[in-house]
Amino acid sequence: MPFYLHIKSFFFGAIATLSFEPFNVKFIIFLSYAYIMRSLFFDSKNDLKTKLIFWAAGHWAIGMSWTIVSIYYYGNAGFIVTLLLYFLLLCVLILIFSTPIFLYRFINSKNNIFKIFTIASVFLIIDFSKDYLLDGLPWILPGYIFTDTYLQYFYSIWGVAGFSFILYLVSAILAIYLHLNRIKFLTYTGLIILTTLPIYDPNIENGDIKISIIQPSSDPFLKYIENYYEEIENNIFELNAKISKDTELIVLPEAELPYVIQDYRFNLFKNILLTDIPLIGGAWSYKDGNFYNSLVNFHTLDEYNKQHLVLFGEYLPISDKIRDLVPFFRLPMSNISKGSNNQNLLTINDMNLATLICYDAVFANTVRKRVKSSNLIVNISNDTWFGGSIGPYQHLNIARIRSIENNKWTIRATNNGYSAIISNKGTIVSLSDKNSKQILEGHVQLIEDRTFYSLYGYILFYLISCILVLLAIYRKLKNA
Repeated sequence: MPFYLHIKSFFFGAIATLSFEPFNVKFIIFLSYAYIMRSLFFDSKNDLKTKLIFWAAGHWAIGMSWTIVSIYYYGNAGFIVTLLLYFLLLCVLILIFSTPIFLYRFINSKNNIFKIFTIASVFLIIDFSKDYLLDGLPWILPGYIFTDTYLQYFYSIWGVAGFSFILYLVSAILAIYLHLNRIKFLTYTGLIILTTLPIYDPNIENGDIKISIIQPSSDPFLKYIENYYEEIENNIFELNAKISKDTELIVLPEAELPYVIQDYRFNLFKNILLTDIPLIGGAWSYKDGNFYNSLVNFHTLDEYNKQHLVLFGEYLPISDKIRDLVPFFRLPMSNISKGSNNQNLLTINDMNLATLICYDAVFANTVRKRVKSSNLIVNISNDTWFGGSIGPYQHLNIARIRSIENNKWTIRATNNGYSAIISNKGTIVSLSDKNSKQILEGHVQLIEDRTFYSLYGYILFYLISCILVLLAIYRKLKNA
């Protein structure tokens, strides 16, 4: 296989990232998947193997590029160690989430209709595995690209999984026409471009409950240096003094303080900070020999513990010897425990809060379960570790989708941006600046009504996909 085809495959895998935030050239992801699906349909097995590996390398290398920033700059790892860890991560992602696509060749059908639905089902089942394998990595799912289009309101019906399935179906159709009929390929591509054009809605919703978000923008490099906690505390005190007196809830971001809530310093800090206004925020908690990343009601000390931990950032899946490679891994906060799957909502006055910490918001089914009895979502996060990468934009976009899927307003509090107030329609009502120390204030609505997606989830599309794949296997075995 000529070398230029290796580069071409890598290129088509990499360009899919341009469909996500902050680029939003949405139609490109259809072309990316059409390229590899055409190979799955029509190429020889040897050519397909090479194309698939290089396509997957481009897809994951660019889509997960923010991990370089996290490991190198904020993990304080050396350049060589960063490259080694990044290469290891890419190899694992390609092996687990991309090479299984090759198995489609064993159930490939000559019937184009069946071919289209079967390959879409295979891709969707692999997406489903991203919720569980490697403790979950549902980051660059194709269904995320439809915000700010005329189609975004369908998130409340079929969620991200439904959109991903439809995208795979359309990409498969493009793949067939790319091979058989270039005129129809160009025609359908034009229709996709029109369908995914951005919309501008000048109507900004507003709520009736005033809330305040504190965005401290503390220096992550100094956070765990001795006595720097005093600067963090004074910074929060200063910002807290600027909060409007009529606000009904104050929200601090994820794990801003460098000590646990059982530490005497937390009591001192809390006693100075608290007023009659309810205040919740992130903090470390230490119980029964375990560290937790928690969201705490500062008045009652009720807490929610983070369920989904970030690989390398909050836990290590392999031997502790790797901790010697990167200084950050030797901090207690880089080896924390998971919270229970069944935790109570935090309730403040009329607000039943579905609390989510950082990476929790990426897991659609976790969010759906959390919001069942809630009327407002609170998502705290520390996006400092993304640095100047594309990560913060994508993380914010996922939070918007969770609001639409579940018909809930979201309060999103981050350490250094982007903090936001998001309506149940996914509209960003208020948005903080990046890397700024500020107070973000606005109003939210409490909504009890649930959407079709919130009631039934994404099980329908995965069930259909499993049935179609099993049917394809049965047909193959029968014909054999």
